[in-house]
Amino acid sequence: MSLGKKQRAPQVSRLITYFFSYLFLVVFLLAAIGGFVYTKFFDTLTGIVEQSNITSLKQIRDQIDQRFNELRQMSLQISSNHKLMRYTFSEGGYEAKQGIQELKSYGSTHSYLLDIGLYFNGMEDSKVYAASGVYDLDTFFDKVYPFENLNHDQFEKLAAGLKEPYLLPVQSINLNGANKLDAAIYMFPLPGNGVKPTQVILYMISGAEMKRAIGGGIKEFEGEAFIIDKQDRIIVSASSGRDEGKDAARLLQWLPADRTASIVSSLNLPEGPHSSVQLASGFMPWSYYVVVPTGQFLTVVRQTQTIFYVIVASVLLLGIGLSLFLARHHYKPIKKLMDSVRKNHASEEHRQNNELDWLSEAFEHMNLENNDLRSHLKTKSAALKEKVMADLIKGNVRSQDELDELLGKAGMQLAYERFAVLLIRIDDYRNFEKTNTPIIQNVLKYSIMNVAEEISMEVGHGYGIDLTENRGIALLAGIKAQEETSCEEMLHEAAGKIRDFFERLFPFTVTIGISELFHHVLDTPVYYKQAVETSHRRFLEGENVVLHYQDAALEASSPYKFLDEAVSKLVKAIKLGDRELAGAVIAEEINEIRNSFLTPGAARGICQGMSIAVFKLAKEISRKEQDPYLDETLQAFAFETMEEFERIFIRYCMRFADEMSSKKESRNFELRDKIVDYVSLHYADVTLNSNKLADIFDVSPSYLSRFFKNQTGTTLSEYVEETRMNQAKEMLQAKSMSVKEIVERVGYTDQSHFIRKFKKREGVTPQQYKMLFPNARE
Repeated sequence: MSLGKKQRAPQVSRLITYFFSYLFLVVFLLAAIGGFVYTKFFDTLTGIVEQSNITSLKQIRDQIDQRFNELRQMSLQISSNHKLMRYTFSEGGYEAKQGIQELKSYGSTHSYLLDIGLYFNGMEDSKVYAASGVYDLDTFFDKVYPFENLNHDQFEKLAAGLKEPYLLPVQSINLNGANKLDAAIYMFPLPGNGVKPTQVILYMISGAEMKRAIGGGIKEFEGEAFIIDKQDRIIVSASSGRDEGKDAARLLQWLPADRTASIVSSLNLPEGPHSSVQLASGFMPWSYYVVVPTGQFLTVVRQTQTIFYVIVASVLLLGIGLSLFLARHHYKPIKKLMDSVRKNHASEEHRQNNELDWLSEAFEHMNLENNDLRSHLKTKSAALKEKVMADLIKGNVRSQDELDELLGKAGMQLAYERFAVLLIRIDDYRNFEKTNTPIIQNVLKYSIMNVAEEISMEVGHGYGIDLTENRGIALLAGIKAQEETSCEEMLHEAAGKIRDFFERLFPFTVTIGISELFHHVLDTPVYYKQAVETSHRRFLEGENVVLHYQDAALEASSPYKFLDEAVSKLVKAIKLGDRELAGAVIAEEINEIRNSFLTPGAARGICQGMSIAVFKLAKEISRKEQDPYLDETLQAFAFETMEEFERIFIRYCMRFADEMSSKKESRNFELRDKIVDYVSLHYADVTLNSNKLADIFDVSPSYLSRFFKNQTGTTLSEYVEETRMNQAKEMLQAKSMSVKEIVERVGYTDQSHFIRKFKKREGVTPQQYKMLFPNARE
């Protein structure tokens, strides 16, 4: 190899391409899986957290509701306790003391009660009889339990008209003017025989206990918990953290308007986003609320999200590292090959920056320097063998002595009694040339030759040669079997193995034509022609087959007359714009060719004749080229199989027919009216049908039916029948003819058939229909 400038190393663009390809795959998978997990998992987790907070508030609600339910049960017991009746306390003395003791027994069982009292409406002394003692009304409300907005006068008015339990919200009071505590008063009216209550039970409830109970909803948060009644009064509230001491009433404007729903809401408070849990009481006329900062409310979710982001970032970093590792791993062979090229084949500088393009240019340059790739693949002996094979096939070897001399120099072994020539042709050669560079084509052909020679060793010896003009490889095989039948079987088996090998392992298939057996190597040119003729049967048999000359010998004696009628039908179908008929004519003709035992040449000639006839029609009507590929392929007629011809020819003719149909429909915009007028004048013609109308208007029946249905929305036969029925009804109304005469006049031949159709359409028989018009003239 000539020495020149040292090759300039390209940039590592392939390494970067590999890296970003793997990185894209990692990012794509991470985004897809992470997005799915994030959406599904965190939505579910958020729902679980919300449900957990609702469940926690439910427990608090049930606890408080249970206490008030106990107070209700206690009130019912008090109302039926004879020791706590009005007369007991009105008489005073021992009975009144017993009543006080009884009240104490009720209060002792409930730690959240500060006191229990009874007030009787209408009693002269207006006293409150409590577990802690007997008090005048003003003393009880102004000194012992001095609630704001509830003095003794206000209480008297409230108690006189109280119809249902009433709770005064928790507030801070000075018990007996000294001890300061939180308390609420719950009034439970007990009606007598009338509407007004005869007595009111007063429950002094510990505000601290209620705050402790409702505060359980925020024990893990910095927020507020409270109870709101239907009048939007804060019954009790508890707060913690930064919200401790704040007035819960400020939150009312931000809460959902529906106070009875059980929901989790988001609140945009001035101090930041908050979440609220709302739960309606199942016993009392109020609702429970917990309002906390959203960040605390969804702490578990936020923590899990943080872990998720850390995992995603870790996986991404791992993916970047893995991408770099895989990129380097795949780039390593390319780099090694480039280093080898630079080291062993220094030549002029190449200008490519991409490694593969650089290598390709380097290989092309090496190929040019060495003149041909086969000079690297073949030894001197192989080149001599190729020359011997070429001379044998062309008939340039004249004598046995000359042959022996050539075989000796080439080291070839052809000392066999029987020989055969195999022509191995590459299927779909146009695609083979399109998808492979000339260098790769030579390599693949060389592979075919090597495989064929190696497999031929199983039957004897074989020597191949690349035949460009026949798009394949010729193999001269010497067969070691003694009997001719055994030779043919071994030869067929070897050919099958060659075919199967390329079908299984290569991106193309081969068709093999096998000559008859012969005894003298000098006869190779004759039997090579046989193999060529045999391989031409691929046009009839299809690709990827093994063909024997013996099987084709009978075809020459089977004459076939070209059917001008088929060509005429095809041209007519195209002119009529009937794509289905055109396809059917071609398929029928191809099928007849297959069943007629034709030679490949005859079959090819018939197919070419059909395509010529269609091209002639296209030229006559000045058809413009619509698909350059179809036009060029058909005109070149370079088809390897009849199946390929059929597929492309049908496609071409159907497109041609569609164009004709489009033109025909645009010209025949008056055709519908002509058909309608004709039917209106000739409906009485019993032979009137789509075939007759098609002949009259010079179109195909299928086109006529399709055209009429598209134009009118009904089929032609339905329209003819409707016209006849309408005419029959007019004649029946006139009553001038019998049913039999009318049947004949409107184009029916069978009276019974007409009567059945008429009754199906009108619901009555023709005779019954006739009687519906009594005033018509006879």
